Amino acid sequence: MLCSKRGQDLQSMPRITSRLQSFLCLFNMEMLLIIIDCTNHEARRTFDSWSLSVSELMAFVAILFLRATLCPIGAMIESWSEKYAVPAIKETMSRDRYKEIMRYLRFDNKDTRAERVKTDRFAAVSDIWQRLVRNCHQCYIPGQHITVDEQLFPTKVRCPFTQYISSKPDKFGIKFWIAADLETKYMCNAIPYLGKDPSRPKGERLSENVVIKLMEPFLGKGRTVTMDNFFTSMSLANRLLNHNTTLLGTINKIRREIPPPAKHNKGRVVADCDLLLPLSVVLQTQFHCL
Repeated sequence: MLCSKRGQDLQSMPRITSRLQSFLCLFNMEMLLIIIDCTNHEARRTFDSWSLSVSELMAFVAILFLRATLCPIGAMIESWSEKYAVPAIKETMSRDRYKEIMRYLRFDNKDTRAERVKTDRFAAVSDIWQRLVRNCHQCYIPGQHITVDEQLFPTKVRCPFTQYISSKPDKFGIKFWIAADLETKYMCNAIPYLGKDPSRPKGERLSENVVIKLMEPFLGKGRTVTMDNFFTSMSLANRLLNHNTTLLGTINKIRREIPPPAKHNKGRVVADCDLLLPLSVVLQTQFHCL
């Protein structure tokens, strides 16, 4: 049923024939014009005649892509040096112009940010970010399986929601909750972690709230969501099942909702599985021997 519906949806979507079209599906012209307006507004605080065009912004973005794919190690400025120069980058834009754009680049109007940040901690990029995420799940139809997890994006920026996670290669950064298509690794939906969320219902687990938000555009369509034991719970499985969505994940045996027989693993082999049937959910659980 899902495969048939997905096939019909794919046929109704416009066919992408170039990388530029793919980029503009996610980062459309309206978003580019917003960035240009905000960047020009910031630059003209210093230089009245400073201006950024659409073609220059596109070239700037192209340089960022080239840098990430060709030479991710070392300082960005080395891309214009004699020793480590990247010809494609040097031919696209001069070093000084790149530095100017980077200096003034903005994603919102700084004059109104102080008021917006009172209710939106992500205010500096919130508008562009929400547009990007909306485009991500409107321009792509994921397959049967979607996986939910966290990812730490490293940054040296100082902000109140920067996280420190010792187990990550880059220990400082901004954490995002991400729903991705299992087969293609395409980002279907994402939420930045900004600290305590006042909109989360009292008594609802953070993990459960995150999964429901990430899966909201895909509920009721017969998909399966995969997750680790931070997210998995009986209550979440039931909520998803009520929306014709199944859950596959590991679950910690110390959870109170796990029946006592499943908690005793003495003498059982590794990867031994039990089928638990509390409420209306079937969970496959895996425990290691003591």
